[in-house]
Amino acid sequence: MKIKELIEFTETFAPLELSKVRGDNSGLLAGSEDGEFSKAILALDITRNVVHEAREKGAELIISHHPVIFKPLTHLEPATPPYMLARHGIAALCLHLCLDLASDCGVNICLAQRLGLQNIKMQQDEYLAIGEFKTPLLPAQFAALVKEKLGLPFAKYSPGWQYYGASLQEQVSMDNTKTIKRVAVTGGSGGENIALAVALGADAFVTGEVKHHEWLFAQTTDMVVVEGGHYATESVVLEPLAKKLQARFPNVQFEVSGTEKEAHLVI
Repeated sequence: MKIKELIEFTETFAPLELSKVRGDNSGLLAGSEDGEFSKAILALDITRNVVHEAREKGAELIISHHPVIFKPLTHLEPATPPYMLARHGIAALCLHLCLDLASDCGVNICLAQRLGLQNIKMQQDEYLAIGEFKTPLLPAQFAALVKEKLGLPFAKYSPGWQYYGASLQEQVSMDNTKTIKRVAVTGGSGGENIALAVALGADAFVTGEVKHHEWLFAQTTDMVVVEGGHYATESVVLEPLAKKLQARFPNVQFEVSGTEKEAHLVI
């Protein structure tokens, strides 16, 4: 099967134009559209381990979320993924912002689905999806659910009220009265979307990374915010995407990387 046939299909739900207009380097970054492939590896990032895995498994193509080339290259080092892709003749299709914004099998849609939200809607032109729980949760319950659903060793969260200076009795009272039903999500580095979540009437917001000033802003708005990590909040798209591609092209094998892991360790 030719790579251009795959691209024609991904254009139907994650058109590359969505990335290009934002100056993002998505698309076929290694190889030719006329190149043939019979097996593809899916990963969040094209790392050296992922390239080695693709070579060992006989995959001619790697489909990733993050671009393997972010900035123009001035030279190629032998130990870098772009060099390795070229050396071993492995193509790379990178679907970054266009997959974030996709309303079908997009990163944010898949994150909302993983958390068990219903009536999910992708906000047009925004890196945010919003949905609802059938049964409301307390802040601590919600944070625990995010931790469980994303398989996290821990999760940082803001409970949605000013807990500094509050007595223990006041903390317990707030923990047991504030409920969460409407939830907004942004995979990856989405702390800046807390304000948008507030404007959309969300009770809670989940993202991968939150900066210090964004935590402080969350407190002033009484928004419950849970930080789930960049990798965990975006890698949720890989299995659904692999299944979608497999269903469309049954004669080609699509496999989620078995070597890609979180980029850091926790002790």
